[in-house]
Parts: sequence; C-alpha cells; structure tokens
Amino acid sequence: MVSWNNHDEPGVALLHAAGSDWAFYNGGNHWTFGTYMFNAAREYGMKFRISWHWNAAAGDPYYALDCREDDYAWCNASPAGSSPPSSSSGFAREGLDDYRRLITLDRLAKEHPDTQAARAARELIETRMKSFHLGQRDHDALFPPADWSDFRRQVDDAIEALRR
Repeated sequence: MVSWNNHDEPGVALLHAAGSDWAFYNGGNHWTFGTYMFNAAREYGMKFRISWHWNAAAGDPYYALDCREDDYAWCNASPAGSSPPSSSSGFAREGLDDYRRLITLDRLAKEHPDTQAARAARELIETRMKSFHLGQRDHDALFPPADWSDFRRQVDDAIEALRR
C-alpha cells in the first residue's frame, strides 16, 4: 500500500486502477485531520492516516532557531519530565473533532433516510465535499477564516435535527 504525502485525484485513480490502496502520510493540521480526511476516506478510499511524530526535537523544542528547522512534534519533553502537547497536537485534535462530527452526521442521516433532516444532512455533506479537490490541503486558501466555526455550527445543527 502506498502512503502518500502529496497526492491528488488522478494519482489515486491510477493507484486504484492498478489494484492498490493508499494512505495519507504527514501534513498534520486541523483541515487534513478533519473535513479533508473525511473526504479522502469516504470518496477516495483512503485506508489510514499517518502523521509523524511523537517527538523529533533536535534541540530546544521551544526555540525554532536553534537547529535546522522548527521541531514539529505531538508532544515535547519538559525539564520537569512531563510531555506537554504541542500546538500541532491541538490542531490535529480540532480536526479529529470535525471528522467525528461528519461521521456522526453521515451515520444519523443513514439511520433516518426518509426524513427532511436526513436530506438536508446529505446535501450539507455533499455540497462541502464538492467544494474542494483531493490535494487541496490548505483550508485557508479555499474558505474564509469564519468557515471553521460556521461549518462546524452547520454540522452540529444538522446532527441535532436528526436526533429530534
């Protein structure tokens, strides 16, 4: 199975035509762990998501200019011996929350297929999935800043409508 960092729709189509599956490697942020990942799994058969790493600090993880680049990690070691989460892990967590919301909305729409709320939920999901392509991994290049909270609110409202 191919684990790709840079991928797009034509590449995934070629891979599937050759009989292979694919996974998404790296690029961990709010968007790629959320709505983008939902689309990649649902529409393009992504089998799993990998983003590294636990800690790759080559120097002081809180000072970006001490080594070759920023020290990207999910958690960093502190002088006191604890492992505080980095801001990167917070962005991934927010994305996973969005992913869980979409999974929940999709599941509830399937459980109540003949309701107006389910039709509205399916339209919300489909409209969003059609608003970007596989490979467009920068949310802010596609949507305005308010989209983060606006879309989340729409999904939450649609979930609530299906729970009534």
